[in-house]
Amino acid sequence: MNTTMQDEEARPFLKYWDYLEDLEIKRRKGQIPDDRQFMTLSFIDSIGADKFLEEAQKVHAIKEIARFYGTDLESAEDLHFLMKQLNRSTTHQEAFYYSFYFAAWVKLEVPPKQRQF
Repeated sequence: MNTTMQDEEARPFLKYWDYLEDLEIKRRKGQIPDDRQFMTLSFIDSIGADKFLEEAQKVHAIKEIARFYGTDLESAEDLHFLMKQLNRSTTHQEAFYYSFYFAAWVKLEVPPKQRQF
């Protein structure tokens, strides 16, 4: 995927879209489980916790989920804590996964007021 710096600034996680797309393709083919927690952990493992945290600070939904669980999501330890807490709720696991997936996916054609997830 060809992206510009402006695209990457406007769309968190966009520069990691290829990783997300690869996971989705593998899931659809049955090569990995249809499990958003597994996919989230695989994605974080692929890009690294530091890069994930850097992009996560730009996504309102991720910050709100972290706040709900009492963490600022500023360190790898915070991320580990949050991922452990997400095991308590499959709904929160799904919301967390789609918050970064759709942050990268939302196209510029979508009106700015509708881009924040």
